[in-house]
Amino acid sequence: MMSPLQLADRLVALAPDLDTRTLAIMLRLRVKLPMTKVLAKVPGDNLRQKAKELGVSRQSLYDWQSGKLRPRRPQAEKLAEVTGYKVHEIAGIPEPEE
Repeated sequence: MMSPLQLADRLVALAPDLDTRTLAIMLRLRVKLPMTKVLAKVPGDNLRQKAKELGVSRQSLYDWQSGKLRPRRPQAEKLAEVTGYKVHEIAGIPEPEE
């Protein structure tokens, strides 16, 4: 049985078109770095303190933690500043090419 990350890697490799490949890359990034791991690095003993540190609602944190949503760019930038992760990893988007 394949792990979710192995499945995502396989989808990226087999993606027949750009749209499918982009979605597969986004899926891979989300599986590779779950938001629970990111939020664990945010200072604070509970979600209320973490939400205050980030300037977002507790509901946003619950949604991120459950995987229902990923942070938008400004929120991902703040999380990156606080946790040391890269913005694209947090937002679950492909890494920008240089």
